[in-house]
Amino acid sequence: GPQKKKKKKKKAMKHIIQTFFFLSLGFAVGQDARELTLNTEIKDVTVFIQGAEITRTGTTRIPKGESIIKASGLSPYINSKSITAKATGDFIILSVNHKLNYLESLKNDKRIDSLEQIVDELDLKISRIRIKQEVLNERLNLLHSNDDFGGNAGVSLENLKGAVEYFEKEVTEIKSSSLDNQLQIKKLEVEKVQVLNEINVNRNRKTLPTSEVHIRVKAENATTG
Repeated sequence: GPQKKKKKKKKAMKHIIQTFFFLSLGFAVGQDARELTLNTEIKDVTVFIQGAEITRTGTTRIPKGESIIKASGLSPYINSKSITAKATGDFIILSVNHKLNYLESLKNDKRIDSLEQIVDELDLKISRIRIKQEVLNERLNLLHSNDDFGGNAGVSLENLKGAVEYFEKEVTEIKSSSLDNQLQIKKLEVEKVQVLNEINVNRNRKTLPTSEVHIRVKAENATTG
């Protein structure tokens, strides 16, 4: 008869956590489950056509009672149904749960909010400088409207000279301040563009959550293994 084609069995990514514990007597006795951090490192990797099997190991100490051991910073692509936890020590594993941590995404959103606040502050600074510049322009227009020094008969040469010197001093001061304002606005505008670019980069960045594995254990006495 016709030969039946064998279906290829897909092997999903499997995350195996092995924990080893050592004797420790420094923990106080507690009834409620406390959360412990487990730092893990990759011990072995087996790559398949689809996915991979990753073995991670770590050590921590277990107090008396129930504890939740948390291994964080793991790949978001873990198949939660394929996680296996193995351990040695005078305690028992009650459950193993997989969770996604969206804290990095929240951090990215907060960073965008902070950057947008910086843009608002830069806009305010620019607006204030432009108001100062408008006042300077009004002063300059007022001076020019009264610069007909020789139009009044009977003005002495000394008074005329004083008026010209005053006019030159005021115009020079206004022009110098106007130049400073232009340079400040240009600097702030450049800074604003840089911040806006950073905002766009953060918005376009696809921030993936990280995985966490929570292992609930119970020990009759403070132990390690």
